Amino acid sequence: MLGAAGAVPGTLLGIVIAYLLASDFAVKYVDVAFGFGISAPVVVASLVIGPVLAVAASLPALRRELRRPVAETLAGEATAGYGSGWLDRIAARTGPVSGADLPGSLRMGTRNALRSKRRSAATIAQVAVAAGLAISLLALGQSIHAVIGQTIGKLNFSFGAGEAAGRGARPFTSRALAVAAATPGVTGAQPVEQSAVQYGSQYYAADGLGSHPLYSCHLSAGHWFTAAQTAAASAGAAVPPVVLGPAVATVSGARAGQTLTFTLPQGPIRARVIGIDTIDIDGGAVVYFPLPVLERLDGTPGASDVMWVSTASSSHAAIDRAAAAVASRLASAGFPAGTQEIYVIQQQTTTAENSFLAILEILGALIVVIMLIGLASSLGMGVLERTREVGILRCLGARARHIRRVFSAEAVTLALAGWVAGIGAGWLIYQGLIALVRRYLHLTLPQEFPAAIPLVTLAGVVVLTLLVIRGPLRRATRIQPGTALRYQ
Repeated sequence: MLGAAGAVPGTLLGIVIAYLLASDFAVKYVDVAFGFGISAPVVVASLVIGPVLAVAASLPALRRELRRPVAETLAGEATAGYGSGWLDRIAARTGPVSGADLPGSLRMGTRNALRSKRRSAATIAQVAVAAGLAISLLALGQSIHAVIGQTIGKLNFSFGAGEAAGRGARPFTSRALAVAAATPGVTGAQPVEQSAVQYGSQYYAADGLGSHPLYSCHLSAGHWFTAAQTAAASAGAAVPPVVLGPAVATVSGARAGQTLTFTLPQGPIRARVIGIDTIDIDGGAVVYFPLPVLERLDGTPGASDVMWVSTASSSHAAIDRAAAAVASRLASAGFPAGTQEIYVIQQQTTTAENSFLAILEILGALIVVIMLIGLASSLGMGVLERTREVGILRCLGARARHIRRVFSAEAVTLALAGWVAGIGAGWLIYQGLIALVRRYLHLTLPQEFPAAIPLVTLAGVVVLTLLVIRGPLRRATRIQPGTALRYQ
């Protein structure tokens, strides 16, 4: 009954959250408004899984109690108390409960965490999963931030200029490059040819670059095009060289020196792999050709459809002025073009990434809160089971703050133990997320797991623990001594 009571509102809340998330993803990433839809099998499974999990969770304790002799159960005997196990003895000698430096109420609270070991272990496991999820999501965010910064940092130009479609545009010739390079504030302009190739059943971006492009590649194998290779390719070499992005290299399994066959609109072409890049430009799904080769294959030898322009100043205002001036001069020379500043791309990418991470972190926070509710439940059961003890403490002169200190120490002890276990769990979950991103998105994320993330998570776990135990603590401090001593 409890499982069903939780499954019904949980399923309704899940439908609402799923719809809001789907709509948010659609508008932000594909600019499409989704209609409302419900998957009947998922709803049925959600309704069924609540009672099933509730019953399954009760089976271990139920089985343990049913195996006890009836006489012992009726007499209230055979309850393992604190001090009878080896863990209790070790804690009594070496743990915080053994010393006199801590107040007695704190030592008592720490001891109470060992009294019901199975319940404490379950609570620690819940906190560990919650802390591990929080740590892994924060670390994933750091990795995504790092890969964006590394990718944008490899582009050594300020803005790109491309053909303005539909306005009589024509490819950029050497004259267009000269016009752009002569613009005040511009330090250089390089031609770039952009196209697409097919390998197997997948399509990939194709970029034609020179031997010294305004792009700092970082190769894991092989080398970039040399001037001699570029010249040979210009002369019409039968098998031109290519450098593969990391996603293409992963899918094809190619190595430096291997020959692959790509398909272009003009037909198939064989190319020899001379290098493997590690930078995730275009998600790593790009094949780099020597500029003359791709210009010839696209049917525009000696002319490109994009140019990269570098500026003397890196300020946004100076880049904007230079981009506007280049576009104006190119249009006057008969090369209408549009421009795209690199810093704008970085801001747009960062904004989208922050939105995605915010959704993940909100979901992670909800999971953390749900997991920590188990801590409040465990402490609430402890208050009920130790009602007589609370009454005795109150009769001995313990005040409300002493009672709060006892149960707070128990809760914080369980939370800290869960956090310690959560560090390892978070690392494993983080590695799993990195592997999933690499396998399904073909994106290699850098390993970013700074020590500050577990420390931030520790602060969050302690704060949330102190918040969720306020209810059990209020109940414990309001117990009247006479009522507690008569409690059965």
